[in-house]
This record gives sequence, C-alpha cells and structure tokens, in this order.
Amino acid sequence: MFLATSVASLHAQETSPQDLQKWIAEDPQYNQTMVTLYAVLEDYITRPQPRGYVSQPFKSFIDAPNAFAPMLQTAMSGLPRWQNGGPLPDKLLTLYQAMYPLDSTCDVLDLPLPQSLNDAIQQVVDVSGQLVDRFNKSFTDADAQFLRDNHGVVISMLQVSPWGGDLPDQKIAILEQYLDILDQADPDLMTCSAMLWGRFLDEQWQLTLQQLMQAHPDAGAQIILQESTPFGQVIFGGTGNQNLLTGNILFFADLGGDDIYALRTRDAWSGLPQLVIDFAGNDIYESQEPGGYAAGIGSTAFLVDHQGNDTYHGVALTQGFGLMGVGILHDRQGDDEYNANSMAQGMSLYGIGLLLDTQGNDRYQVQGLGQGTGMTQGVGILSDLSGNDSYLATGLVPTNYGTPGLSDSWSQGIGVGVRDITPGGVGILQDENGNDDYRAGSFSQGGGYFYGLGLLKDNGNQDDTYLGARYNFGWGAHVGMGYFLEAGGNDYYKTRQFVSSGLSWDLSLVLFEDLAGDDLHEAGDFSLGASAHRSIMIFHDHDGSDTYLGTTPATPTQGPPNLSLFLDTGLGENRFDGMKSHAACSINTALGLGFTLVMREIPTPDSLHCNEEQAVD
Repeated sequence: MFLATSVASLHAQETSPQDLQKWIAEDPQYNQTMVTLYAVLEDYITRPQPRGYVSQPFKSFIDAPNAFAPMLQTAMSGLPRWQNGGPLPDKLLTLYQAMYPLDSTCDVLDLPLPQSLNDAIQQVVDVSGQLVDRFNKSFTDADAQFLRDNHGVVISMLQVSPWGGDLPDQKIAILEQYLDILDQADPDLMTCSAMLWGRFLDEQWQLTLQQLMQAHPDAGAQIILQESTPFGQVIFGGTGNQNLLTGNILFFADLGGDDIYALRTRDAWSGLPQLVIDFAGNDIYESQEPGGYAAGIGSTAFLVDHQGNDTYHGVALTQGFGLMGVGILHDRQGDDEYNANSMAQGMSLYGIGLLLDTQGNDRYQVQGLGQGTGMTQGVGILSDLSGNDSYLATGLVPTNYGTPGLSDSWSQGIGVGVRDITPGGVGILQDENGNDDYRAGSFSQGGGYFYGLGLLKDNGNQDDTYLGARYNFGWGAHVGMGYFLEAGGNDYYKTRQFVSSGLSWDLSLVLFEDLAGDDLHEAGDFSLGASAHRSIMIFHDHDGSDTYLGTTPATPTQGPPNLSLFLDTGLGENRFDGMKSHAACSINTALGLGFTLVMREIPTPDSLHCNEEQAVD
C-alpha cells in the first residue's frame, strides 16, 4: 500500500512529527488527488462569476497552492501591530489592496499641526470639502439619488437574505443596480478619502489638539467652542459631563467627563465625513437608527476613545462599518461593552470596517453580520489586542435549516456573499490575548460562503471556549475559504448540532489549526476534517492531549474528488469516539482521499490501518 510504504520510509528515517506535512505532500496519492482538485477548482473559479467577479484570494491559492496556509498566516500575523508606524487608515488600505488590487493613486500631503482651535477647525473644513468634492465627482446625480432612494431597501435585503433564493425578482433587480453603481465608482473615492481624513488620527495631531483644548480658559466647562460649517457642526467639549443630542456632527472632540452621545447618522450617500475624539471618561455612545457613529457610507467616519470604561449601543451600520467608504472605531483603553443588531462591529461592503480595541476586558454582542464580516469587495475586521473578552452573535434570522431554537448568525470572522447574486468579501476576527468566550449561531467563527474568505485567529495561550450550531470553527461552503487558528490553551469546542470544527463543502478550501493545549471537541457528523463536493479540508492539531467526540475524523463524503486530512501531531494522549488506531487511512475512489494520523510516536507500517476493500495501490 502506498501509505504504508510512506510510513515505513518515515519511520526508517526517524523523521520528526514536524516534518509530517512535508511527508504527506510528497505522497503520490495525495498529489494525484490535489492535482485533480486544482484542475476542477481552477476551471470553476476562473470562469466569469456573478457580476463578472473573480475571487482574488482563490486566485492566489490556485497560482501558488503550496503557499495556501503561509499566505493566510502572513495576512493574519500583520494585524496586531496596529500601533507600529504609519497612520491606521494607510495600514488598512495596504491590507485591502492585498485582497482586492485597485488601480488607485492618491497623493496625500502631511497635515501641519494646528496652531489654534480655529486652525484645527479650518483644517477639518478644508479636508471635508475635498472629500465631498470627490464624492460628487464619483457619481452622477442620478446614480447618487438611486443610492439614497434604495439604501434602506438594499440594507434590509442583505440583513435577512444571505441565501439569495428567497428574494423576489424586483428586489434582486434593485440590489444588482445598486451594486453595479458601486462597481463603476472611482476607487479613489474610498482610498483617497480614507488617507485624507486619516491624517486626523495621527498621534501628534491629536496630542496637539488636546493641549490646545486644555489651555483654553473654558476647559472645565461642558462646551469650549462650537461653530457651524458648511459640512456640519464642529464642537470642542471640556471636562464637564454632557449629553450631545445632535445629528449634524462633522467633528467633535471632548477633553473628559462621563458623557452620553446620542448621535444620529449623517445623511447616507452625501459624502459627508465625521470624526469623534474623546480623550477621557466613562462614556455612552447611543444611536437609535442605522448608522450613528463610525459608519463610513460613501465617505469616512472615525471614532477614537482614548480611555475609560465605555458603552456602545447601536442598531445597524455602526461601530466600524464601511460601505464604499471606511468606518473605524478605536477604543484604546478600558473595559468596554459593544451592542448592536446587525452589520456592525467591523463589517463592510465595498469598503473597510474596523473595530479596534487595544486594552481591557470587553463584551461584544451582535445579532448577525458583524464582529469581523466582509461582503462583496469589503474587508470587515474586529481586532482585540488584550483582555478576557466575550463575543456573542445571537442570531440574525431563524436558521434556514428549520431546526427549532437555532439561528444563523453570519458573524465572527466570515466572508459572505448573497448566493448566485453577489460574492462574499473578507472577514477577520482577531483576539491577541486572554481567556475568551466565543458564542454564535450557524455560519460563524472563521468561514467563507459564496466566494467569501473568513478568518478567526485567537493568538493567546489561555483557555478559550467556542460554542456554535452548524458551520462553525473553520468552514467553507459554496466556493468559500475559511481559516481558523487557535494558538494555545486548553480549549473547548462545542456544537449545538453538527457540521463544525473543520469542514469544507462544495468547491471550498479550509484550514483549521490548533497549535497547543489539551483541547476538547464535542462535534457531530461531518466535522473534524470533513469534505464534500470537490473540496479540500485540512485539520491540524499541533500539540497536547486532546479529546475528539461525536464523529470519525477525516471523512470525505459525496461529490468526488475530495481531500480530508486530520492531523494530530502532538505526543500527548488522545481520546476518540469510534477510532482506536494511531493512524488510519480511507482511500475511496468514489469519494476522494481521507487521511487521519494521530501521533504519540512516529507510526510504524503495521500501525496504519486502511480500508482494504477500497484502498488503492
């Protein structure tokens, strides 16, 4: 048998477990399966897709298949270093252009430090004029009016129908015209606007502004200075507590105090930017309608809160949302709470949405389409750099599978498209440290759906908990890509149903990695390295004594060829339901290649058990 021969060679050479992936990659049957799959995927992925779209992440995989995992790891590894060098929007645009190459050029000059508060106001007004002018040049009057008139209808469709099949033809026509207009827009609208407005996020510029405000004789009052401009209100607040109940805010900066901001959204598709900077205090940010704050819709909107235990309440299109624009919410310090209904907390469509929390023990709650979700040509990111955090996506709609009590969340590091109508984008959920808790409904936690790419990375060595329902913890469906990376700790993975912990369905590519720790997987059927309908699934647990319950790993099922790899290369004691061997293979000519290897030591040839009836020489 070819695998037995390979194992014999491995054992004779005393190869270490770290060389396991290289050994498998050199196996002839593995390569034969992969070559067949590459041909199928390349043929399908490079055809004109809905809206003429070719998936750049998929194309990168086809061009360099051996670099699949390194490519994803590189994309993820650069994310935590937000504070190192360069303006934040520039770093976001670099990431965006790696996913979606743009023919965009933008010359942005350095912004002089303000010499007075009036000087700062004039700088904000000047840049606002440039952004509105770019918006007006990017759309005809008719197109801009169509976007405004149909904005609510389109958002409602996207919120409830990622499946696509339930939309009436009339609404589909509106959605496609809306997206056609965005397709034809000048890419400089997003990139240059973000870079121009992003200069106000410069650390030295904000420090200078804070010093000017502190030196003002009314620094202890509620309001230091307020001025109306052609683009909205500019307000400088002092250290007194205040309630801000206005919707036409262009720029608001506040020195301190425990403030309540009941912000209304700026007019959608007006090109008007917004900037909110709060230097201190335990603040509450509220919005009772879609939008409100940190929502860049055809423009840019940034909110920076420097310190304090803050609470963020929103409805939708908020807390780091970008639609043909860039929305950034950056909370630098404190134990914070984020609540929203949908399309929030790092979510985007044709743009960039970022929620960045630098420090503190934080709670995130959304119903769906949030916490690092990207739709068509969007990159949505939720990045939390420290603390013991909880992420909850309660469910946007009852599950399409009809299971009572379960819901579909479409959240926590996913790229999702509307099937057969418009492709998915890139969604990233990244947590760098702490004991974290992730809970969601179906279609969540590191997965891609209909040309989407989803990534979930927990980089801490503490113990984390993951709870899902169906399609969770590293998955792909209908030409999706998923990457799930857990760096360490004794982690607990539990599904309410099945189809979790590493699965790939219908022309999809998925990698699940857990690098260390004694982990418990309570999975169900079609989990732990399962593949179907010409898909590739690689599950790799690198170290620890692990328990796998509920299914047999590495199961290729219907729709050949498929590739399922389940690798546990640690030297700990592992426990399985229904599988006793250290290594096993199932090569089924009707289904594809499934390979399981669990190593407490380098396997010997006679420890490898294949299905002799279906094994292939």
